[in-house]
Amino acid sequence: VVSFERHGDASSYECPTFHPTCPSLLATCGKPTIHVWDIERNSKPIFSTKDDGGNISSLNWSYNGDLIISTDSLGGLKLQDVRGKIGEAMHEPKAHNKGTSMRVIWGNDSSYVITTGGQNLTNEKEFAIWDTRKMN
Repeated sequence: VVSFERHGDASSYECPTFHPTCPSLLATCGKPTIHVWDIERNSKPIFSTKDDGGNISSLNWSYNGDLIISTDSLGGLKLQDVRGKIGEAMHEPKAHNKGTSMRVIWGNDSSYVITTGGQNLTNEKEFAIWDTRKMN
C-alpha cells in the first residue's frame, strides 16, 4: 500500500491515471491542480501545476506518455507536454460551453482525443473529436 501526503485540497486526488509506459508514475487532478507522483520513490508529487481556468474535471496521458490533456469546468481543454515546462499549455481551445461534466480520453495510439461535455441542469450533452496536432 502506498499512501500520499496531502497537498492542498483533498479533491486534488481525483481522476487517478497511470502513465502508459512508466507504471510508477501516477497523475491526479482536482480543483485547478494536476499532480504527478512517482509512487515508488516519494509520497510527495514530483511536480504540480496550478491552472488559471476552472476546476480540472478529467485528464489523460497520451499513448506514449509525453503529453497530458485535461478538461476544466469552464469548458477548457488543455494540452501539455510533460517533458517541457510543466503547466505551460501547448494548446488551450474552448471545447464545450461550460463543461461542468467534461471528460477527455485519448484515442489509443493516435493524435486524436474525444471530449464530452454539456450542462448538468439542461441535460444537453455533446462530444467532439480533436486532432492534437491541429488544435491551435
